[in-house]
Amino acid sequence: MYCRKWNYNKSSLNTDDVGCEYLIIVPNDPVFTQWADSIKLFRTRQGINTDIKTLADIGGNDAVTIEIT
Repeated sequence: MYCRKWNYNKSSLNTDDVGCEYLIIVPNDPVFTQWADSIKLFRTRQGINTDIKTLADIGGNDAVTIEIT
């Protein structure tokens, strides 16, 4: 399994890139979204562009659907 080494000193907040560096996918339940907000805040404070999506947002929970989204 390949994992790229993360450069925590680099931020993509000032680029034209679409998307995020750290995606959190949660079930369609507000309780999970609240926990994900905590993680998003933590990662954002680290300078990591983070986003949260529910399974309804991405259309499913299988690997192909997630990868295409």
